[in-house]
Amino acid sequence: MRRSAFYIALPLATLFGCGGPRYYPIEGQVVWAETGTAAIELKGGFVEFESADHLLSGRGEIGPDGRFQIMTVKPNDGLPPGEYGVVVIQPPSQFEKPERLIDVKYERFAHSGLKAQVQARSKNSVSITVERPKPKS
Repeated sequence: MRRSAFYIALPLATLFGCGGPRYYPIEGQVVWAETGTAAIELKGGFVEFESADHLLSGRGEIGPDGRFQIMTVKPNDGLPPGEYGVVVIQPPSQFEKPERLIDVKYERFAHSGLKAQVQARSKNSVSITVERPKPKS
């Protein structure tokens, strides 16, 4: 009986802080590649970080100034150190055919080309650069 309790308690302890990975806050801003200015048009969209190493992801809502904070479990808790793939998801639209604000490639981890490194420090600051969609020929 005691042995089976150990095998249940060990994963729970790892999950809830006893020996589990430490999280570090991540804040940043989404900017336009063309101008280097804040992507304020993306307010209400999301930035998401994903790690294959940690089997973990975190996301943050884009604010009116293009800024975001990544959360995993609670607000601004961040993520463990490591390299993350990044996607930017434009805000949802109430219209049937939403206008594309960013190139669709940024909404898929396999195609975005965006990466971020999370360091073991009190605050990680990242800039995510995106492009507008290419005009249709």
